Amino acid sequence: MPVSRVIFSLSVALFSLSLVAPSAAFAQKKNKATPVDLNQIFETQLTIQLKQKSKKGKGSATKEVAVNVACAPAGKNGEVIAGKRGAKVKKGKLKGFYSWKTYDQLLKKAKLQLRKKGSAKNKSNVARLKAILEVANEGCANSIPGSNSPEDPDVTPLVLNAYTGPFGTREAALLYRRFAFGATAAELTRAVSIGLEATVDELLDWDQAGHDSLMADYQDWKCDQNLKIYAGDNHRDCNLQNPNDFSLRGMQYGWMDIFARSTNPAHMKFLTVLHSDFAAGQIGALNNGNQDKRWFAAHHFEELLLGSAQDWDYRRFLRDQSVGDPNGLAVMDPLAACFNLDGCTSFGTVGQNGLTRSNANENYAREFWELSSLGVAFPNGTPTYGVLDIICGADRFAGSGYVNRQFEVGLSENGAPIIANVSYPVRVGANTIPGSCTVFAGTPYEAVVSSNQDLFIATLNHPMTAYNVARKLLKNYMAENPAHATIERLARLIREDNYNLRRVMKIMMMAEQNFLPHGQRSVVLKSAFDLIFSWVRPLQIPFHSAPVFEAVAACGQELGEPGNRSAGKIFGWDVRALNGETNSIPCRNEITDLLEYLDDVESFYRSEERNGPNYSKLYEVLFSDKPFELRADVHLVDKVTALLGYELNTAQRQFLIQDYLNKRPELCDNQNEVNQYQCTLGTYFSVNESFSESPFGNYNNFVWKIGDLVMALVDMPEFRER
Repeated sequence: MPVSRVIFSLSVALFSLSLVAPSAAFAQKKNKATPVDLNQIFETQLTIQLKQKSKKGKGSATKEVAVNVACAPAGKNGEVIAGKRGAKVKKGKLKGFYSWKTYDQLLKKAKLQLRKKGSAKNKSNVARLKAILEVANEGCANSIPGSNSPEDPDVTPLVLNAYTGPFGTREAALLYRRFAFGATAAELTRAVSIGLEATVDELLDWDQAGHDSLMADYQDWKCDQNLKIYAGDNHRDCNLQNPNDFSLRGMQYGWMDIFARSTNPAHMKFLTVLHSDFAAGQIGALNNGNQDKRWFAAHHFEELLLGSAQDWDYRRFLRDQSVGDPNGLAVMDPLAACFNLDGCTSFGTVGQNGLTRSNANENYAREFWELSSLGVAFPNGTPTYGVLDIICGADRFAGSGYVNRQFEVGLSENGAPIIANVSYPVRVGANTIPGSCTVFAGTPYEAVVSSNQDLFIATLNHPMTAYNVARKLLKNYMAENPAHATIERLARLIREDNYNLRRVMKIMMMAEQNFLPHGQRSVVLKSAFDLIFSWVRPLQIPFHSAPVFEAVAACGQELGEPGNRSAGKIFGWDVRALNGETNSIPCRNEITDLLEYLDDVESFYRSEERNGPNYSKLYEVLFSDKPFELRADVHLVDKVTALLGYELNTAQRQFLIQDYLNKRPELCDNQNEVNQYQCTLGTYFSVNESFSESPFGNYNNFVWKIGDLVMALVDMPEFRER
């Protein structure tokens, strides 16, 4: 090689080192050891592939080597990653903490040593660290104790890759069934025509015009538990000047109507998830001597839950609970925070000395973290907060209250003033420790807080808030017990998006797991809302909200009662108990009972457009698109199962057509029947009878046959599968 070329090569090499070495040294200074709680560290064994020289000295061979790596929540955002535990931390008050460096930091240091000193030992160390790094972080993420250990067979690995297969009626029905209470026939047709991603985008976009069209009916339900067209002379007009002049049960009925008819079904389902798994708002508590606080319930559902569900904004959901809404109407959510969980610990009264002062109360701080944000513990069992955190949180949340006011809201028929008692949440003085206090002390998430706003920000910055939100979303929509790695992936996106959940919802909606064959999908029935409205909405069963409300309540859930009402839970649903016979059998009966209300033509289902029997509406939904040449029984089975997202094999389909739709029960009550059918006197037997789809012919045949079909379908495994 010419001397000039050698000099040039050396110059380039030296220049390159002058760029690389300082940056590596800088990275090493920057990547200081992180203090990690001893209780949060666990170990897992991984297999790595190491290249070694062959014994004959020619070439190299790959050898599998088992290594023990340590894992801890030491990532930038608190994610569990692999690293190496160093000596105990002696500085400050970090007793029980160890210094911690990730394998990425260790590899950078090893590479720097190799550049400086060379040597076969340093080269071998770099190769070993590279091999560990390839598998270490994923290995730690998939080995969280109690969350994803090999001993736990219930952990569900979810890849969440985007689905790329065909998107037809089956796939559209499954998507709507899992994320949006099911689809109507028109929605399925549109979904297939525009494709998966466009359908998901439409589900995630808020349709304000469609929502506004339901609001007049909602206010009608809310006023007196009925619609004017149903109630006739029993209808009343509410006093719009009095925010408490409405029926709590009527408000619940109004939401039933919205869930069934909304053009924003994914948002409505998300509202029920927020209510059941993230909030505690008990309407029933306002019926006993708390008439002046009915507005609390309306605000909870119409502002806090609906507002957050409309925008997929979990940050807003937490803010309105902990700090207050931007309009200043509530210091904190008045139903969940101020009333149910003692966030407003004192009845504020207006007098000469102003408002009474509010005392600190640990209940709300504890529940705000446990239920709505941090959860109880890290995945390895370490508590997310302690006694000192609760004391500090209670102090920062104190100062909320509500004032009781009397004011005139109109005149009675004889001209006398109507006086209303109304309570409003306000900010009052607090009997608490002045100044600031520290939460999450001795952890990477330590924060000094002086106000409820500071505490809100500290809670958002704690990595377990996003983790817990991601875990609950996956539990409700994708799997009962999702793997840690999947949870952490979504948690990272939630942090990046400042707690707007639209992107993670889109990822879940488009995931290939949603469209696997029956038996491979991993999510089961999560709530009674899921169950009832996944039938009512696709079939567009005409209904009065009262029986639908009772059907949901009979399955163990009531809007305004958090979680599983029958079990008194506020932390979501016990999925295994919910899907057991104790709960699932009554739910099946409630669905079939809903069809019985079709008998009541006038009182429940009167319509200005139709004077005839109401089941003609059901006929339109099920048979308006039947091809002339197709038999009615074949069309009905295919139509209903497609709308519900059920998948029948050939034998099941044939059984429903032959043994349900084309047979009827007959009482064996004469000798001719005994001779003809070999039946026993006084007992029922089955006789062949061709199914007729006409609701104006044999009405009983039409309704009974559909009821029979429903009873058969609710016994199928898909009944409890989403």
